[in-house]
Amino acid sequence: MSKSILILGESHTRSYAFRKDVYPIFLGPGKVSNLACENISSIDQKIADVLEHLSTDDFIVFCKLGEPNCRLKLSGHWWPWEDIQKGKEVKPVVDTEYLDLCISNYEKLRDFERIDYLITPTSSFDLTVPALKYFNEKLIDR
Repeated sequence: MSKSILILGESHTRSYAFRKDVYPIFLGPGKVSNLACENISSIDQKIADVLEHLSTDDFIVFCKLGEPNCRLKLSGHWWPWEDIQKGKEVKPVVDTEYLDLCISNYEKLRDFERIDYLITPTSSFDLTVPALKYFNEKLIDR
C-alpha cells in the first residue's frame, strides 16, 4: 500500500488541491502562519492539532511555508501589489538577516517529529524572486 501525501502550510499550499492522494491542509493565512519568530510555536501547535486527528502512518507529511516572509520586506507589509496599484515604486528586497531567521525557524519545523520534508517556497510575483532564490539556496545548503 502506498502512502498519500499531506501538505501543511499557508495559502500557497492550496495549489496542490485536486490531485490524487495529495491532501493540502491550510494552516492559516500567510500573515498569521509564517516563519516569523512569534509564529513558530503557534505553527507547531496547528501542525500537532492536525496530525492528532490523522493516522499519520498513512501519509508522507510535507510542510510548505516561506513565501509570505520573502514578500513581506518588499513594502513592509503583506500586500505589496497594493502599493504598485497606487503608483508607488516597489523594488526587490533581500533582507538576509530576516530571511536567515525565517530559514532557521523553518528548520525547527523539520525537527518536529512528524514533518518528513520541507517544500521550498515559490511565487508568481516577480519582485519576490530574489528573496525566494536566497531563501531556497540557503535552505537547500543546510
